[in-house]
Amino acid sequence: MFRRISVLLAIALLGSAPLQAKVLVAASTNDLASIAATVGGDAVEVFAIARPTSDPHRIEALPSSMVKVSRARIYLKVGLGLDQWADALVDGSRNSRLQVVDCSAGVRVLEKPTAPRRSARSWRRKRRKAPPPCHRPAPCAGPKCRPTECRTPP
Repeated sequence: MFRRISVLLAIALLGSAPLQAKVLVAASTNDLASIAATVGGDAVEVFAIARPTSDPHRIEALPSSMVKVSRARIYLKVGLGLDQWADALVDGSRNSRLQVVDCSAGVRVLEKPTAPRRSARSWRRKRRKAPPPCHRPAPCAGPKCRPTECRTPP
């Protein structure tokens, strides 16, 4: 993956007209943006579409993001179904010179989850305790009896 990104960045840098201009790189996630910024150094300007606190599976293709991508030269896409919204973003940008890089191409997939995983907080949730047994020795009767508090029928 690093090799593929670095080769594309090198091609984009060599193909740029003025040597002083920075290549604008768009990335789906902050991780890819960080890799591109490290590989490209001072020759690239990188931005990420997904925020660090957002779920990368559920990003909306906003018009403001499409405008940013329309100005970019390279778009780094995670692939493997993580950023399915990226195709709509690239199509909406109407940028014909945009090079889309699927960073998952050529990667051997070990395991791809098919069902949503349980929340990390689910193990912390307290389970409801069973109601306490009836404290009255005899069956409930009278005006003070509340069937919801007592297991013994009135």
